[in-house]
Amino acid sequence: RGARHLPLHRLCGAALPDGPLWLYCAAGYRSMVAASMLAGGHDVVAIDDDWAAASASGLPVTVPAG
Repeated sequence: RGARHLPLHRLCGAALPDGPLWLYCAAGYRSMVAASMLAGGHDVVAIDDDWAAASASGLPVTVPAG
């Protein structure tokens, strides 16, 4: 809930929320690049695991209707 899809090439200049930013991409490369770009001014968490492991680890996961 509250997640937002933001492609890496649109990250610079994007309005980002306050608080921790959890970053994920399937391969891991883009989220690590984004974490490096944002680390100087934001609290970033780069997720380095399969998305399917999120709910098993106790994180709340909401699946959009449709």
